[in-house]
Amino acid sequence: MHQRQIITSFFLLSFIQQTVLGSLIVNGKKVADDDMQYMVSVQSMGSHVCGGFLVSEDYVLTAAQCWDERPDAVVLGSHNLKYKKTNIEIATKIKYPSYEDINKGDDLMLLKQTVIGSVIVNGDRVQDNAMQYMASVQNNDGHVCGGILVRDNFVLTAAHCYDVQPIRVVLGNYNLENAHNGQTIDIDKMLRHPFYREVGTGNDLMLLKLKTRAVLGNGVQLVQLPNANMNVQVHERCKVAGWGATVTGGPNSMDLLAVEVSIIDITTCSNAWHNLPHNVICAGGYTTNRGFCQGDSGGPLVCKNTAVGIVSFNKDRNCNYLDGVPNVFVDVSKYIDWITNTISSN
Repeated sequence: MHQRQIITSFFLLSFIQQTVLGSLIVNGKKVADDDMQYMVSVQSMGSHVCGGFLVSEDYVLTAAQCWDERPDAVVLGSHNLKYKKTNIEIATKIKYPSYEDINKGDDLMLLKQTVIGSVIVNGDRVQDNAMQYMASVQNNDGHVCGGILVRDNFVLTAAHCYDVQPIRVVLGNYNLENAHNGQTIDIDKMLRHPFYREVGTGNDLMLLKLKTRAVLGNGVQLVQLPNANMNVQVHERCKVAGWGATVTGGPNSMDLLAVEVSIIDITTCSNAWHNLPHNVICAGGYTTNRGFCQGDSGGPLVCKNTAVGIVSFNKDRNCNYLDGVPNVFVDVSKYIDWITNTISSN
């Protein structure tokens, strides 16, 4: 946002500013999760001190008086601050030029946010009637990877998720804090692709055979897989989804989040990575702030309601993508025979 635009925003919004204490918020109602998604909690030392709202991708508008509270971060995408979704540090605080104190007007301030990585960070919460094939792959500590339900007793995920010793999957639950929602099913077998060696070298797929069959319906459905000849188009808009971290090294999200990413030309991707394995799709990351983060491994890349890719790896587990390389997914279409044969023989 240029300085002229900042000043213009101040000027326009100063006309509608009012000093209203209490009002509807005193006797108000809880805002629905899909409403007022521009709202921001302005925080100091981890505690809420002021409100604000998002006026661009990297600017929040609040009151200049909030300067005195020494705000250092903003929380986005959370209507209940017990469950913070996206916490972003404040880079710059810009008060309206003529502001002196609260009693003299012009009580406005812009907060410039630092840029953070994966836009599953800034993604939307997946609605309960969408992406009903999603699976949370878990170990004794909770969620560790994503996955998709390909048969009523098989989940497809990434082979490198074997290393975190998953023991169960959770289906039909979009908020993992609601432990009693959905279906929790133990894993019977973990079947990695026979040519998988380590993440980054290709063939990063694993089938999880479940001990009991999932009950389809009531929020649980099978995913649509591509045919063996399917090719995604460069610049095609797709979605990546998961419960992974929203910042590098951060905790997993409790809510299932999804964000749009664009398919990147494989030659461009190969040039950026220098040593890219075969049978992959590149999308997200790479000069954008859209992509996946740790904990999203094994989740799907979905194009036109078809799971065309499985989350495999990014650069050095870093989710700040503006100066990075593309996110890499396994191309599911190249493994349809292996998926079909492995299921039928187990």
